[in-house]
Amino acid sequence: MQNSFIQTLNINIINTPVTPNAGEMMNSGDLSPTVIAFSVLGLALLLLVVARLLCRGNQRIARRITALSLVILPLLTIPTIVLTSESPPQTLATSNISSVTPTIDFNIYKDALAGGPLTKTADSITEVTTDSGTGYTLSARLEKALTNNFSVDINSKPLTVTDVDIYSTSTADSPSVHDNDLTVTVPKDIELGTYSYNIIYDIVENPYTSSCGSGPQHKGFVGDMQNFDTSSWVVGDISVVKDTRDNQEYCIGKLKDGKTWMLDNLKFELKNGVTLTPQDTNVKSNTTVYFTKDGKQDGAPLTGMTGNFTTSGYLSVDGKDIVYSKHANLNAWRQVDPSNESACKSNSQVGNINGGIVYNTWSKTGCGYLYNFYTASAGTVPSSQINGSAASSICPAGWIFPTGHYDSDLEGLDLAYPPGIGYVHEGMVDQGLWLSAGAWRGTLSGVYVDKMYAAGTDGYYWASTVFVHELAAYTVFIQSNGKIIPGTTNANRNNGFAIRCVVR
Repeated sequence: MQNSFIQTLNINIINTPVTPNAGEMMNSGDLSPTVIAFSVLGLALLLLVVARLLCRGNQRIARRITALSLVILPLLTIPTIVLTSESPPQTLATSNISSVTPTIDFNIYKDALAGGPLTKTADSITEVTTDSGTGYTLSARLEKALTNNFSVDINSKPLTVTDVDIYSTSTADSPSVHDNDLTVTVPKDIELGTYSYNIIYDIVENPYTSSCGSGPQHKGFVGDMQNFDTSSWVVGDISVVKDTRDNQEYCIGKLKDGKTWMLDNLKFELKNGVTLTPQDTNVKSNTTVYFTKDGKQDGAPLTGMTGNFTTSGYLSVDGKDIVYSKHANLNAWRQVDPSNESACKSNSQVGNINGGIVYNTWSKTGCGYLYNFYTASAGTVPSSQINGSAASSICPAGWIFPTGHYDSDLEGLDLAYPPGIGYVHEGMVDQGLWLSAGAWRGTLSGVYVDKMYAAGTDGYYWASTVFVHELAAYTVFIQSNGKIIPGTTNANRNNGFAIRCVVR
């Protein structure tokens, strides 16, 4: 994005007045309108006092002078207000550039040039507002070439009709005020008069370098996940977006089912006591995350918990580290960070499918985080619910937790790619859709049960649809040997699986 704004530079060559010293060069602000206005007002008051003293013997004349003063003094005050009001900076209707000093005047006495060329400097204030996160470059140039042997520098760099960079930053400090030194050099033989030039300031945001791939359909960075529009996208378009909750970036893309999917595993770190809102998360109302040490909903919340659970985060209600225990608590917030798994760190797998990598080369999140089903549904699907799909999730606002089983988001995606028969696929040609080099860019991030399993060989993803059993929900199952079950199998809700979100 580029924006420009104009500043007028006036070089005024004037005759030397009697009072100022010859050779003195002034900015237009040296003769203060405030001083002039109050001098006029003070003189008027002095004349009023003198007139009252002279007419002490004639009360009728004195009263008339007083009445006349009540009319004259307010009139004198009007120009005082006008003269003391300063011109506001030139303001532009943009979120990236806010203002610049509109006019700079140099008043130069002709006699001062007798000894040769004169050089003088004034301040040029430029204010920039940006939220791009990538920084910007501020430059300046003359609208037309200088004449009459004038020279103008800004921050010690000569100004010409070609842009000269005067400030550059790689961060988004907002607002940023830049105090630029504007220097004018006037030749000895210049004639009386006013010489005006326009200085054009340009601001250019630095390009966004993060990428999700290459090719003509890569759109670069398109904005926040919670506030962007892909309705004009076509199949194959991909981009980078940012989750406003934690500034985590994700690759996204429009696939053959016509929907825009996350092409990375969700990596949103939930923290104890944090409230998810409908403005930032796919929830119907404010929802507070509530971690407990023993997994009990009525237990004491953990203190100092950053959210990265180990085995202790998966304790059942009877205190046993057995997730499949009949006493396992399915209604507790749990998440796991698998990034320390060797396969997730090195992006290498045990199997030999898809070039031997766990996640796509362009991935922003690697293995992401793993969540139990209760957490994935933002605590809205208790174990007692045995049908339907989660209406809420920990996906960003505007995105949903994809449905599974038949006539679902996941089956629709699978059917959109050949051979398009749905159900279970073992070594069939559409396995490429789900693996890391395919359109969906699946990740072999493993599963958490009582500990981590299968990182680098298997990938497990929750669907939002529950199975007809209090312990189970539908999933996507990916194996590095090519076995794919796209949303038609089920697993224990207490397992830690990955999540992909799709635009609502």
